Amino acid sequence: MIEADLSVADEFTARLRSEFGFDTDMKHFAIFGRCSSCRAEADSAES
Repeated sequence: MIEADLSVADEFTARLRSEFGFDTDMKHFAIFGRCSSCRAEADSAES
């Protein structure tokens, strides 16, 4: 798990606001996935 600065979502939140009028609360926002190390480990396990 990592924690990113809220500024990485600036374009996303601006688009939600401009296109949908949606004001986001980014204090809690989860994105599921894998870091580069976990992806590499999974890729080697599949081979």
